[in-house]
Amino acid sequence: MSPSRFIPAHEAVHREIEAFPYFAATYAPPIPGADHAADEDDAPLAKQFSTPEEDAHRLASVDQQIHDKLQMAEHQAQDIARRAYEEGFAAGEAEGRNFGESQYKVYTSRLEKHLEELSRSASLLEKASRDEVLALAMALGEYLAGRQIEFSRDSIRPLLEKLLERHPFSAPEGNASPLEVSLNPKDLEQLGDHFVGTQGLRLVEDPELSRGSLRLSSPEGVVEATLERRRERVLELLHRFREERWA
Repeated sequence: MSPSRFIPAHEAVHREIEAFPYFAATYAPPIPGADHAADEDDAPLAKQFSTPEEDAHRLASVDQQIHDKLQMAEHQAQDIARRAYEEGFAAGEAEGRNFGESQYKVYTSRLEKHLEELSRSASLLEKASRDEVLALAMALGEYLAGRQIEFSRDSIRPLLEKLLERHPFSAPEGNASPLEVSLNPKDLEQLGDHFVGTQGLRLVEDPELSRGSLRLSSPEGVVEATLERRRERVLELLHRFREERWA
């Protein structure tokens, strides 16, 4: 029923009831262009509201839209997180690689320095070992030579014969001085009668000479065959051999 069919109370107070148009309940005066509006006004009030099914469908549609938006937001968040991870990983990988390379260069440089120091130490140790071996060999040789000279009763004679063979002398003529051979008193004692009576040769004692040493003196010069001189000669030969062989 249209509200226009009711008489407002404030108007009914100020106007007579007859002043209002009255129609029978069964009569409806035609109103041009008002048929459709009357139909809408006369529509049941329940039709102006949605049904529970429509409300459920509308709610389901809203829930679906919310779910779709949440899914889209979740996918967007995952995509953002993935891109951030990839960018961060790439940056971290480059930074880590640069750091690793710098550390590798540092440790490589340290290792090379240690190897150089080790090589120098090895060279010094090898040189020291060679010197010690030579010193030990010389000490052992001197000990054995000393033992041989001390306890052998015929150690000086072969040396004197070799010297006379390498430096032959002729018998002196007139007042020429003979070849003089100086020896340690004990070595001279060990010679005994050897070389006694040899023309142009004279054997003399010299306490300053060590055992196993000889000195030949002639007008042409002096030949030193002392034990110390022979030792120096052996050392010179050993050092020359070491420099040529181990250089």
